[in-house]
Amino acid sequence: MNIERYAADQKPTRSEATEPVSIQAGTPRPAKAQPPERETAGPQAPDAKPAEPKLLEKQEPAEPRRLRLAVVAAISPQWAGSDSIGIARLLLPLLAESYDCDLFEAGKGTVIPEEENGRLGRPAAESFMERAGRYDRLIYMLEHPGQLLPLREWFVRRPGIVVLETCDSISLGALQEGGQPVGQEILDLLKQADSVIVHEVGVARYLRMNGLGRVAVYPVPRKLPIMVTALSKPEIVFACLGGVKPFSRLEQAIACMAQLVAMGWNVRLWAAGAYGAEYGKRLRGIACAYDMTERLELPGRLEPEAYASRMSRSDICLGIGSYSGKAPGDELLDAMAYGKAAIVSAVPAHQRLPDDCVYKMRPEPDEEKELLAAMLELVRNGQLRNRMRRQARAYMSANHSAAKYMKRLNGEIRGVGCGSEEEDPEGEYDAEETVVLPTARQPGNGASTALSAAASVSPVLGRTDLQLAPSKYRRVRKGRAVKCFFSFDLTGLPPNASIRSAVMHIPVRGRKLRVHRISASWNSAGKLRRLPRVRPKPMHSQTRRASKGTAVLQWDCTTLARGWQSGAVGNYGVYATAVSAMRQPWLLVELAEGAGHSHPKEGETS
Repeated sequence: MNIERYAADQKPTRSEATEPVSIQAGTPRPAKAQPPERETAGPQAPDAKPAEPKLLEKQEPAEPRRLRLAVVAAISPQWAGSDSIGIARLLLPLLAESYDCDLFEAGKGTVIPEEENGRLGRPAAESFMERAGRYDRLIYMLEHPGQLLPLREWFVRRPGIVVLETCDSISLGALQEGGQPVGQEILDLLKQADSVIVHEVGVARYLRMNGLGRVAVYPVPRKLPIMVTALSKPEIVFACLGGVKPFSRLEQAIACMAQLVAMGWNVRLWAAGAYGAEYGKRLRGIACAYDMTERLELPGRLEPEAYASRMSRSDICLGIGSYSGKAPGDELLDAMAYGKAAIVSAVPAHQRLPDDCVYKMRPEPDEEKELLAAMLELVRNGQLRNRMRRQARAYMSANHSAAKYMKRLNGEIRGVGCGSEEEDPEGEYDAEETVVLPTARQPGNGASTALSAAASVSPVLGRTDLQLAPSKYRRVRKGRAVKCFFSFDLTGLPPNASIRSAVMHIPVRGRKLRVHRISASWNSAGKLRRLPRVRPKPMHSQTRRASKGTAVLQWDCTTLARGWQSGAVGNYGVYATAVSAMRQPWLLVELAEGAGHSHPKEGETS
């Protein structure tokens, strides 16, 4: 064995010299070097503890550098008469928490009060071009696209993300500067943006058709105020949305209020906003003719605090005016953010909202009659009002909160992406409900009648036709999934009655309906997590052509109803999907002639 080669292959220990050592054959191996003794400052006592080894402190990783952000906000002063605040004022404090954010205010007015500054810097607008190179990203927050024209010099040299609070193709095409149309110039400027964020799907499609590539659609963010609920109130307060204007249909609202007062209800109505002297005189004349002067309030323009106070004390909001927007208006969204039950007109913008968040009027020739029916139902049914309050607030929190908007905007600022909501404009929300025998809105008549289990059979169409409301009803919604359980009590049918036909009418929102049998008894007031047992195979399925709005689907369930009546099939009820929240199902039963039952007089119920 070659000892020299062996020694050369061995790695030296820490105490060995770094130079190679030559070892001759027969020479004893040198002893392992001992580590040098530690030097001490002086003599150490015999019983002194040995010095503990000094541990290295763990160094924390350095925090990543905060991005520097410049926000150019061209926001006009807030309109007094609504609690709506501009997107810039809502988002700027949140941006300042995550970024080194400076605000450059362009135009007249103040975007955000000084007391709400927080960590927000506010350099002079004149210094923008001098300081623009210091920022990582720039955001232009505009109320409408026309505000980009005065900023064209800034934007051409330093483009960035553009947030358009409001925009529509008609107003964009009609914009002029010095008598010349400037719509195309604005579109050319927007093409230079890093991305454009809008709040309506139709606007995004219009911009894309005109050559804009990066366009994202976010639901407009709203402030979520503290919900105030009065435990007991001597009156029910209505708030009319849309200002004091002829198209707000205040005249119809006053007439319906007068009829509610004649029925014995203690109600009041108010509407905020500036109005002309002639129109105000006309409204007060109508109120005087109905003896409603003391029940109508027109306070004019309100400061945000006063508006918030009135809205908090209101019970029902009326969004019944003519409205041509593609998305729900600001005032309706504000009312929903306050958690208020709202009656809305049958316009396309309102059809996008879930049925259990707002009360949608049906398009009837007699609009005043339909409005009275809706107002009467919400006045009578406190349970329905409370359910709509919860669902409206949950919907706003999930789809229109500033936190969710900021999450998407942060992705765009950091270059992750826009995260457009165009494919799901209605969104979804996590809300649950259990309903037990609320007031049923019956088809074909204006006002509704509360039906109890003892009086759930009412002859409405003829001597042998009976319309039954559910004796047990439970609707549960979690996110987009809707589960509805209901049953009909047939024990109230006349003795020896024979069912000729039975047709179940189910109001459906969505495209597909499936009906399953419930296989065991259940309690409609039981715990939410204990849902009734359902047979897996559907008894009936149906698909509608249109997916928007609510439609009443009919199912001929004569065989099932006869089995319920005879006892051959356990009458535990049925389970259905996609049932609308605003109208309960009903069962139309036709009895055979000569059933031997007595008929109540006209105007009575059995």
